[in-house]
Amino acid sequence: MLAGLVLLSGAGIALGDGLHRIVTGFGISPSLLGNTALAATVEIEEVSRVAVPARHGRGDIALGNIFGTIAHFAAFNAGIIALVRPIHLDSVNQHLHLPAAAASTLALAAFTTRRHGLNRANGALLLALYTAYVTAAIVASM
Repeated sequence: MLAGLVLLSGAGIALGDGLHRIVTGFGISPSLLGNTALAATVEIEEVSRVAVPARHGRGDIALGNIFGTIAHFAAFNAGIIALVRPIHLDSVNQHLHLPAAAASTLALAAFTTRRHGLNRANGALLLALYTAYVTAAIVASM
């Protein structure tokens, strides 16, 4: 287990160094890269994990996983990161990414509370909101 933690730490450092070179080499905004591209790659795994129960009529398991992931990322990951090094938000994170994260979580909670789940129209609206967010993030990074 200790060897696995050492390997993960080394891989994390290598990934961080590589991403830093990409960001500086191509002039990509670190906020844009972290809040869109990296988040999307993490979510590919998440979508595959929730798609199977949803396809088999177990949307409750899929939504439970999504809510648990939101709580995990918001509380656990941010807490660990802040313990390692305090987090300071730049203007784009404070005025675009943070409000988008809060609004999307509130929209998801409102949809599921009102109807005790999500329907296809809710899903289409959430995807449209996500597309608008990514577009705004790209524009803000220019």
